[in-house]
Amino acid sequence: MDVPHQLQTLLQFLVTDASSIAHLAYILDHLSSSCLAPSPHLQKWVTRVTSLMHSKDPATRWAAICIAYRMSFLSRSLLIENAQSWAGIILPSLTKPEPVPVLRASMRYLTLVFSAAGHNLEFQRQVAVPIVPKVSSALLTIAEKHNDRDIKNSSIRSLAQLLPLYPSLHKALSQRLFALCHQIFSGSTYHATESLLDATVNLYAVLHFLGGKVGGTNLWRNSLDESQRISAHLMANYPIPLLHADAMAGNPLTTVALNLDRLKCGVNAIGALLRYLEIVATCAPISHQHRRVPVSRPVRVPIGHLATLCWCLLTSTHDDEVSFRDNSLKCTQTASGTTSL
Repeated sequence: MDVPHQLQTLLQFLVTDASSIAHLAYILDHLSSSCLAPSPHLQKWVTRVTSLMHSKDPATRWAAICIAYRMSFLSRSLLIENAQSWAGIILPSLTKPEPVPVLRASMRYLTLVFSAAGHNLEFQRQVAVPIVPKVSSALLTIAEKHNDRDIKNSSIRSLAQLLPLYPSLHKALSQRLFALCHQIFSGSTYHATESLLDATVNLYAVLHFLGGKVGGTNLWRNSLDESQRISAHLMANYPIPLLHADAMAGNPLTTVALNLDRLKCGVNAIGALLRYLEIVATCAPISHQHRRVPVSRPVRVPIGHLATLCWCLLTSTHDDEVSFRDNSLKCTQTASGTTSL
C-alpha cells in the first residue's frame, strides 16, 4: 500500500475552518521543506491556504497567515511566487481593527517577505516598490496610535528591519519617523517599556539611511551629536535636568525616573549609531555591509565628547553627592531613594 504524500495528509486538516484552527500547531510542526517541494498536491495546498485568508472569521485568517509565514520561511520559491497575492490579502489587516494575534501574524509575514526577497530585482520592481510604502505607512500608524504595547513594539521593530533595505521607499515617511522616535524618547508615550525603548533606539539608528549616499552621513552625524548632547546634559544635571521649562511641573518622582529613561535612551542610541559607522563611512547599502568597500567619504566622530560622557557614566556611584535647590524636593527624592545615579 502506497504511503500518502505528507502534504496530502496535512491537507485533510484544512478541510474546514474549524479544523484548520484546531490542528494549526500540528500543521506548523510537520510542515517541512521536503513536503513543500513541487508535487501534485502543492497547488491544492496553496489554493486552500489562500482561501482561508479570505475567511470572515479572524481566527481562521490568523491560522492561514501563520501557515503562510511557515511556508515562506521554509521555501524561498514559494515566498516569491505567492508574495504578491498574499501580501495584497494580508495588507488590509494592518489598516483596520483586527484582533492582536491577526495583527502580529500579519506584521511577521510581511516583514519576512520583504526582508528575505529584497535581493531579487524583479521582486523589488513588481512587488516591493508598490507595496512596501503601504506596509510601512500602516506600520507607522500602528506605532503611533495602537494601544497595545507589544503591537507597538512589533511594528517599530518591523520598520527598523525594512527601512535600511528600502530607504528610498521610506523618504515620504521621514518626518513622521523622526517624530515617533523623539516622542518615545521624550517620555510622551504612556508606559513605555524597556522593550519598546530598545526597539525605538534600533529604529532611530537606521534613520540616516533616508538621506541616501550623500545625505546619509550628515543625518547620521546629526543624530549622533543630538544623542550625545542630550545624554551629556542629562548626566551633568541629574537628577533634574532643565531640558524644558516645565521640567518641574509634574511629580518629582516621575520626573526623575523619566529623565533617567531619557539618559538610557540617549546612551543606547549612541551605541546603536556607532554600530553603523563602517556602513556610513563606506556609503555601502545595508544589504552589502558584509563586503569590503573602499572608503569614499570621511566621517568625523566626536571621540572627545563621547569619551567624556563614557567617563562620567563609568565613574558615577551611589556615593555621589547631588546639590538640590529645593529642600522639599530633596526630602521627597531622598525618601524615594533616587538622589543619586
